[in-house]
Amino acid sequence: MKAVQVVARGQVEFVEAPKPVVTPGHALIRCYRLSLCGSDIFLIDHSDESRYPFAAGTTGHEMVGYVEEVIEPSNGVKVGDLALVMVPAHEAMAEYYVAPVEFVLVFPDKTPIEEMLQAQQLGTVIYAAKKLPNIIGKRVAVIGQGSAGLWWNYMTRRM
Repeated sequence: MKAVQVVARGQVEFVEAPKPVVTPGHALIRCYRLSLCGSDIFLIDHSDESRYPFAAGTTGHEMVGYVEEVIEPSNGVKVGDLALVMVPAHEAMAEYYVAPVEFVLVFPDKTPIEEMLQAQQLGTVIYAAKKLPNIIGKRVAVIGQGSAGLWWNYMTRRM
């Protein structure tokens, strides 16, 4: 399978890697869309020199894909499902990824892929927003207008 490999600081290449093996309670996901996160960029550009090269498929943790195989227990995940995959470590920047079924969130068939991919980013913002003090009636500034910043704009208007 194709995978991304960070071979040196700031240097990323496509490489061939073994297709992962599915084990019980896991699903094989074929990546359809993958989002590059700020934490991925930090790992690529600012990791300690001793960490390079990374294992093939590292980094990447925001992914949408199709379930190609699942081994019971499946938690209702089925072959053919389109799902957002919650990747517990930065290791999904590859054609295939094996995920524990409890980390595979199946969405209705007509859910736009872009919305599914952004759901993980929104979840991060919601988690952080719950830690804020009461900001009702106060002015706030959101520094940075990447995907997280735009979600912060959305959330702070509704708090």
